[in-house]
Amino acid sequence: MTKDLNFIFLICISLFALEANAHIDQSGFVSVDCGIPQGSNYTDVATGLQYVSDSGFVDTGSNATISSEFQADGLEQQLYTLTSFPEGKRNCYTIRVPEGKGKRYLIRARFLYGNYDGKRQLLINFDLHLGVNFWDTIHIVNASTLIYREIIHILSSDFVQVCLVNTGRGTPFISVLELRLLNTTIYKTTSGSLQTVVRLDLGSTATQFVRYQDDIYDRLWWPYNDVANTISLSTTSTIDNTNSFLPPSKVLSTAIAADNDTNGISFSWEPANSTDEYYIYLHFAEIEANHVNRQFDVYFDGELYEVEFTPDYMSVTTILSTSPLKPKARHQITLNKTGNSIHQPTINAMEIYKVVKLLAT
Repeated sequence: MTKDLNFIFLICISLFALEANAHIDQSGFVSVDCGIPQGSNYTDVATGLQYVSDSGFVDTGSNATISSEFQADGLEQQLYTLTSFPEGKRNCYTIRVPEGKGKRYLIRARFLYGNYDGKRQLLINFDLHLGVNFWDTIHIVNASTLIYREIIHILSSDFVQVCLVNTGRGTPFISVLELRLLNTTIYKTTSGSLQTVVRLDLGSTATQFVRYQDDIYDRLWWPYNDVANTISLSTTSTIDNTNSFLPPSKVLSTAIAADNDTNGISFSWEPANSTDEYYIYLHFAEIEANHVNRQFDVYFDGELYEVEFTPDYMSVTTILSTSPLKPKARHQITLNKTGNSIHQPTINAMEIYKVVKLLAT
């Protein structure tokens, strides 16, 4: 039995020169809290990251605060405010990054409506662009639902531009804009950039995603344990996460395993466009003390990709597609127990990205 994964996220970037100053910490992060007063900044209590006002990156827009009814305990500080753009068809953020041209960045935009305008609009749609490149359409259907879009992209200049485009179906707005410098050796593609489809902390029962400081790159790992015919595993021990991808030890400390009524674990998803190409990253670490003789095969779309794989005890191994999956109407990842194995297949975390081919940015 398979579990559909229908999360599609995209953000766009392009060249547009506009001088702006931003706090960039030693990790190569740019953290913009949209809607806070001009020139202000603060250290986020949860992450220790320094956020700055968006006033230095855009010369239009109106500051707003979400309604008090949506200011719940545990809501991230960055989501309390936003910048809306009631005027003009196209409004752009332009950010200069000192470590820009030729560097690989994760770029993330986040949106929380929160009835900031008091109109209780639940059908707002606007487009995101990266210069001349269409990124995605943001659909607001719930005032309390956080929406975010991400792309992993190699910059062709020291400027990044993210634009909000009014399509006549509601006022565009944005809550947070974040840039995260990545190691150039990871998330390589034969061509194009990588749009985040899903990044899952498997087996976790947490109510919040894992991010910085647990994740050195501030990737968002969403808890997920709703996989058919599996059980959840966990450990309180620290997992060695030292490979090039550095998945957080906290994420690796939980996992799912096939139950005794099946011999495998399976995930599937149906692309919105059957011509889409995908890259897969699977993270494994053995966390059960009684783990002797766990062995399984890994299949991508029915093709054997890894033979008789055995996860290392308390240490991560990442299995990835070195070239994109061939376009199909339905994709499937399968972990099948081998005939020699006593224990069922297990997996700790998973990332899926869609290839996005942009014009020069």
